[in-house]
Amino acid sequence: MVITPLMPEDLKSVSSLVCRVFDEHVAPLFPPEGCEEFHRFIEPGALLDKLGDSLGGWVAREEGAPVGVLVLRDGAHVSLFFVETFRQRRGVGRALLGHAAVDAAGRGREALSVNASPNAVGAYVALRFLPTGPAQEKNGITFVPMTRPLDDFRGSPPAGKPGPPAGKPGPPAVKPGSPCMEAEPERLPGPLAVLVCGYEAAERESLRVFLSVVFVEPPGLRPVSAEAPERTVGEVLADPEDPAAPGCGQLPRVLLLAGCTLDEVRGVMEQWQASGLPRPIFAVATENNLGFPVRELVAHLLEEQRAMREARRGPSDLTP
Repeated sequence: MVITPLMPEDLKSVSSLVCRVFDEHVAPLFPPEGCEEFHRFIEPGALLDKLGDSLGGWVAREEGAPVGVLVLRDGAHVSLFFVETFRQRRGVGRALLGHAAVDAAGRGREALSVNASPNAVGAYVALRFLPTGPAQEKNGITFVPMTRPLDDFRGSPPAGKPGPPAGKPGPPAVKPGSPCMEAEPERLPGPLAVLVCGYEAAERESLRVFLSVVFVEPPGLRPVSAEAPERTVGEVLADPEDPAAPGCGQLPRVLLLAGCTLDEVRGVMEQWQASGLPRPIFAVATENNLGFPVRELVAHLLEEQRAMREARRGPSDLTP
């Protein structure tokens, strides 16, 4: 896989990719007027006209063909972020975001922002985006405004061609205690539980205490045993609570949160240092990954983490 800066000559192939993925995964959630509005926006000529000099972004390619794209407006707002269906959950999106984050942070931006489609909120939370307000609707398109602070990319050199000049300040980083979702917030799929990989029994007790402070209703812990990796995420989460259940300390440290609100997810990530525990790879439940075998999910997360680390080093290309 190679990641290159987005160029005007890429817009035709990028538009086709975005259209395919949108029609498969997002269009069923939108009314006809919302789909029509989006299709008008992603026409190559319309993209160039609307974004103009502020157009920027990155394209992931395999054998010369685009398999993913992240388009930025004004160097810090994610206007389009799509990955071909057959390459999703393989680290492509995380690698694209890594390039965008390194470049934006290197140019003094404080955060990336995005208006996420409702079905993508969980994926953005896994990428450390946080909601900044309730779901909104405009021209038939429903979205949740989110931002991702770039503190962890501060000091990285810009990754590739120069983006638009800083000019306007980027959106402010989300601050602890800022509002998330209003009354009756949506919850992640699955039961109110946390799938726990790589933490021993004593650490899980500390984790239980920490979560009881962050959550309104503490979630159950579902430690992954040596046999559990072959079961699906949904099956493990559905297990009854068993404080004496053995874990598997040989697995990487992973926490997957299910059944909770996005505000609670944000609280866990922002306050994690107070737990005193080693930091895990954070993930959230989605309708798709509930059907993944645990072993496959952990492998995906490790690959995405590797891709993000590669991006932080600021290379212009990623190779296997």
